[in-house]
Amino acid sequence: MIRYFIQSKKPTTHYIDIEILFPVLGKEAFEVCLPVWRPGRYELGNFAKNVRCVEVFDDRDYPLHFEKTDKSTWRIKCAGKKQIKVVYSYFSFELNAGSTYADEHQLYINPVNCLMYSKELVNLQHELNFTLPSDFTISTSLEKIGSCQYSAADFHELADSPVLAGNKISTFSFQLPLLKTQLHLNEGIPLLAEKMMNDFSAFMEYTIKFFGDCPVSDFHFLFQLLPFRFYHGVEHLKSTVIAIGPTSELLEWKLYAEILGVSCHEFFHVWNIKFIRPAEMLPYDYSRENYSRSGFVYEGFTTYYGDLLLWRSGVFTERDYLLTLAERINKHLNNFGRFNLSLADSSFDTWLDGYVQGAPHRDRKSTRLNSSHGYISYAVFCLKKK
Repeated sequence: MIRYFIQSKKPTTHYIDIEILFPVLGKEAFEVCLPVWRPGRYELGNFAKNVRCVEVFDDRDYPLHFEKTDKSTWRIKCAGKKQIKVVYSYFSFELNAGSTYADEHQLYINPVNCLMYSKELVNLQHELNFTLPSDFTISTSLEKIGSCQYSAADFHELADSPVLAGNKISTFSFQLPLLKTQLHLNEGIPLLAEKMMNDFSAFMEYTIKFFGDCPVSDFHFLFQLLPFRFYHGVEHLKSTVIAIGPTSELLEWKLYAEILGVSCHEFFHVWNIKFIRPAEMLPYDYSRENYSRSGFVYEGFTTYYGDLLLWRSGVFTERDYLLTLAERINKHLNNFGRFNLSLADSSFDTWLDGYVQGAPHRDRKSTRLNSSHGYISYAVFCLKKK
């Protein structure tokens, strides 16, 4: 078992303090590393730039020698030791749907960008232990095994299970025939939660019927409701994090419709990318780029059906849906990169310029695909949203 101990001793500095216990069983040397990207955003993240003050100790707290072998890997000399302890601080001052953040009101972590792991031991059970202020509550899809203690079957589950802990979180639950759902809002807004539960239950139940089954028994929406204008969502195995704002406009239809759109999109990802995944990403390799030529399927189809299922479930009116579809089509028609690079090659090159500007009109992030139903399906290759 790999055991993590996490706290923020001085939250106003935005540092998270992390200790990890690895069983090394007498190995001469042992490597630990930090992921270089996170699933859902297909670019290198260089998370190790946020790591400070790495130290390593044996099971008697004697310091051990180590060295970095690349930007995100540490090689430790540990001959004859049964267990080692890796200690470091992680700077957490970026707040979006895929980041890690700490202040006096919350401790929010995406394990994939802040927790070191061992490639050799990736399939072992991983355990999280938190030390938190007494007024904090924890929201996550991980299995709870103690008051502030959670378990993941392996590192893949851990990496795909964000944790939101804070002193202002409100949780609202509802039950579907095949799925228990929880909405976790970092700022409790009861009227918003009531609207969301009604509409979410409608599109979620329709999505499950669309696929015919649900691969998970519970699902968590973790919301970072922000006071400024923002829009970002990231999918996970049994949860999603959605960062959106401003809070002053959340009950207005324009922004509320965006909440519905991104939420249905991320829920569709439970099937399309989490359980139906390109062969190149089975399993995820966190140490390098995971190239694929099918981004228009795992992102484009998700966007298309995310909008369509909102209409079919009655959450969107026909006018709402057609306005959204028109916006997607205009993005496609006004993107002249579609004349310069195929959609498959554009997907492959997302690791280069999917989120930053490259040569103008070099590639494209949208397309139209002929569907098997005999009409033109619109599928947006919108990786820049992530």
